[in-house]
Amino acid sequence: IFVHAAMPHRIRRKLELGINVPEDQMEKHILSVDRRRKKYHSYYAHKSWGELKDYHLCLDTGLVDIEGCLDAAEAYLRHVK
Repeated sequence: IFVHAAMPHRIRRKLELGINVPEDQMEKHILSVDRRRKKYHSYYAHKSWGELKDYHLCLDTGLVDIEGCLDAAEAYLRHVK
């Protein structure tokens, strides 16, 4: 499962969570975290991070909130054989 969102949505969510990063530095912070995630994923999964063909389900939290994405993932997993 790959969960993603456009940068403005990601910045807003991080600010709502109270991450201790100034708003004008938030995009840089998010991109830094993404680089670490990509490196970790590439090392352990031997696949391209964020490459849609490598995931069974991709969810956009910019369109549906986190709870909606969780509901969708749970519904999907109930039907996996």
